[in-house]
Amino acid sequence: MPFVLISAPIYDRAWILEDWFESIENQDFRMENIGFQFEAGYDDEPTIEALMEFHARHPEVRCFDISINKKETHVAHLEGQRMWKKDRYGIMANFRNNLLNRAICKSPDRLFSLDTDILLEDPTTISTLYQMSGNFDAVSPLCYMTPEGTDFPNTMTWGQNGQGYRKSSYPLGSIFKSDIIMAVVMMSKKAFEKSRYFYHPQGEDLGWSLDCMAKNIQLYSASSVYTPHIMSRAALLNYKENGDSRSPLLIK
Repeated sequence: MPFVLISAPIYDRAWILEDWFESIENQDFRMENIGFQFEAGYDDEPTIEALMEFHARHPEVRCFDISINKKETHVAHLEGQRMWKKDRYGIMANFRNNLLNRAICKSPDRLFSLDTDILLEDPTTISTLYQMSGNFDAVSPLCYMTPEGTDFPNTMTWGQNGQGYRKSSYPLGSIFKSDIIMAVVMMSKKAFEKSRYFYHPQGEDLGWSLDCMAKNIQLYSASSVYTPHIMSRAALLNYKENGDSRSPLLIK
C-alpha cells in the first residue's frame, strides 16, 4: 500500500487545525495510508491538544509523531502578518531538517510537507500529487504567499547571486519546471532523502531549492492543483463564508 507522510513544523495553530485535518479527511486517499509528523513547541498546549484529539479519532493512521523541540524557540505571527526576522530562517531550516531526518526512519513512499495554514480544497489533491511525484522529484500545488492578490505565487526563479525573484507571469494552471517551490511540497524518496534545508536570506524554502538544484533534484509547480493559504483567523472565517476568490483564476 502507498504510504504518504504529512509533515510540518507547527506552532499556535489550534485555530485552524480542525479545518486543516478535515481537508485531509475529505481526501480520496485512505487514512490508513497516511501518517503524520510534527515539530511542535513546548509552550503550545492548545495546539498539542488539537493534534491529540485528531489522533484519538483516527487511530488507523499509519503513524502519528509529535516531537517537542525544547532547544529552539517557536514564535507566533501577529494576526494577519507574516514577516520573519532573517535569523528565523535558520531556525525554520533546523525544524524542517529534523522532520526530514525523522521521515527517513519511517520510510514513506512520499513526504508531503504541508504547512498547517494551507487547506486541501480539492479532495484529489494528495492522490494527484502522489501520482505526479512518481514522475517528478518534487511537486508543489499552487498557493499564494500573501493574504490577498495573485502577485506572489509559491514559485520563483533564480536570478543573480543566488537570489530568487518572480517573473511577471508563469503558466499557472499547468505543470511546469520551477527553480523554487515552497510552502506545500510532495517529495519523492530521492527528494526527501537527499535534500536538506539551509538558511537563505529570502527563506529556508529557497535554501532547500538551492540544495535541490545542486543535487539535480528536479522541482515542478503543479499549478493545476490549487490549495488555499489561510493566513489569519479573519481569513479563515472569510474563507468558510465566501470561499477563496483566487481559486477560479486557474486556467482550465
